[in-house]
Amino acid sequence: MMHKTFSCLLFSCLLVGCGSSKKAVETTETIAPKPEWVTSRPIDSNYYIGIGIASKRIHPNDYQTIAKKNALEELSSEIKVQVNANSMLFSIEKNGQFSDEFKSFTQVKSLEQVENFEIVDAYETTDEFWIFYRLSKVQHQKDKQARISKAMEDAKAQLTLAEQSQKENRVKAAFSSYFKALNSVKPYLSESLETTYNDQQVYLGAFIKQRMESMVQTLQLTPAQEKYSVYWGQPLVNNELQFVVKREGLAVSDFPVYFDFDYGRVRPKEGATNEKGIVTTALDKVREAIAIQPVNAKISLVKLYAALIEKPDEITTALLEHFSIPQSQIVLNVSAPKVYIETATKTFGKNTGDDVKNAIKQALVNREFNVVTSSRNADFTLTVTSDVKEGGTQFDMYQAHLSGMFTITDQSGTVYYTEEISNITGVQLNYTRAGEKAYSLLAEQVQEVYIPRFKRFLLK
Repeated sequence: MMHKTFSCLLFSCLLVGCGSSKKAVETTETIAPKPEWVTSRPIDSNYYIGIGIASKRIHPNDYQTIAKKNALEELSSEIKVQVNANSMLFSIEKNGQFSDEFKSFTQVKSLEQVENFEIVDAYETTDEFWIFYRLSKVQHQKDKQARISKAMEDAKAQLTLAEQSQKENRVKAAFSSYFKALNSVKPYLSESLETTYNDQQVYLGAFIKQRMESMVQTLQLTPAQEKYSVYWGQPLVNNELQFVVKREGLAVSDFPVYFDFDYGRVRPKEGATNEKGIVTTALDKVREAIAIQPVNAKISLVKLYAALIEKPDEITTALLEHFSIPQSQIVLNVSAPKVYIETATKTFGKNTGDDVKNAIKQALVNREFNVVTSSRNADFTLTVTSDVKEGGTQFDMYQAHLSGMFTITDQSGTVYYTEEISNITGVQLNYTRAGEKAYSLLAEQVQEVYIPRFKRFLLK
């Protein structure tokens, strides 16, 4: 009986032991050793290399997609942009500034256009996933050349359309085709793009730029009137600031023009020519006392590009800003306004002398205004009306209160500026001298308050 019991116990122990051993085998994870390309980045002069890695913990659902994207980006970053001396990019390069922008753009396009790469290997652990891409440099160059050839054929077709529109003086249609030609070869503007066009060997990118600039230079942008004599505060809102766009003597309609003025606000800042080729801006008022103030205008290829192309982009916009563009200006010769002075001053109801008028004249001259002796020659008429009234006595001193109006009218008689004269009180030993004191105080305020305020109003 004891023998049977021992045998059963021994058999049970053996079963338990075997089960534990099997479980241990099942839970042991076999991790492959890291391949050499994971520990040491491979170098191969015949291939572009891209290795991507992604964390399974951070990206549990899409770690493979992220690793592949990273590998492709790294592979693309090895494809360097070389600027050919016969390329359009070389012809507009300035201090490396545009080249950097273009290289960033080309890097994005390279990522979009990379094809025929191969997966060399993949490796993963519990925490990470790795993938190894490579692209044959010979294959890449072959694919790139095929894309360039197609792009050049598309561009040449648009060039033919542009030149036909140019002959027919359809200016916007010509530029539309030029823009499309430029868009076709835009990813390859650092390449020479050597090809045959109309039986002539050309570098296509530089050739498109040259043809566009040649077209631009056939446009004439001229002011309707070259100069205006204006005064401080004067508005120019009645079609004075007009420019005309023509090509070979014919009006160019619906063409964008940009305006620039350093000394105030012109509105609109940009406009389009009408059927007569005329475009107009306006200046609400002359706000600076500077003698020479040009209103500048230039043809806006950037605005035209944005209007004609469905999806304008920053690279083409930056390219167009490097082009030589027709410009023009209207010169404003600015001077102080001519002011005629009128006074109607009284003391206790009786007319006074010219002391106030003389004070006004001196104040205007001190502030650089032009004083004239005839209202017909004046830009403004300055009128001061005033009277002094008795204000009573206090401690044997007599008070005289002065009140009135300070008014500026323009040539049409419209009130341009007005201010009430008040709170001026002369105090003296009698009313006569108190009235004289009040006018003396008015003369000071004309010099220190009223004329400076008027000038600020003109130029604000």
